[in-house]
Amino acid sequence: MKLIYSLLLVSCFSSVSFGQVSKSENNEVKGSPTEFGEISRSRSPLTEDQKKDIDQKIAAINSHLSAIEKKREYILNDPEMKATAEAEGWFKDMEETESRLNEKKKGLLETLENDRKLREGDSN
Repeated sequence: MKLIYSLLLVSCFSSVSFGQVSKSENNEVKGSPTEFGEISRSRSPLTEDQKKDIDQKIAAINSHLSAIEKKREYILNDPEMKATAEAEGWFKDMEETESRLNEKKKGLLETLENDRKLREGDSN
């Protein structure tokens, strides 16, 4: 019974984390190139709201990645679940999801770094 509750908890956590990433994408400030390092083409620094939005997106991505890892560990400890997950391609799907999330996170971190460099250039 604990096994079932644990699986449900991990599944819910994964769903909530994924939902947060999707929701954050829809909250993008229009006209502000804040994803995937696109701010480097802009000469104006990010607003505090844009930086907060990026920080929230990074936190949601980290939460989603953590949930995937916890679920992977859980599945790997149960031979029957592992066999089912392998047969259904779950591991491959999660690798692709992790790759997309890490790419997005990298872009967001680059955006923050570019903004920091832009601000340092303005203060000199």
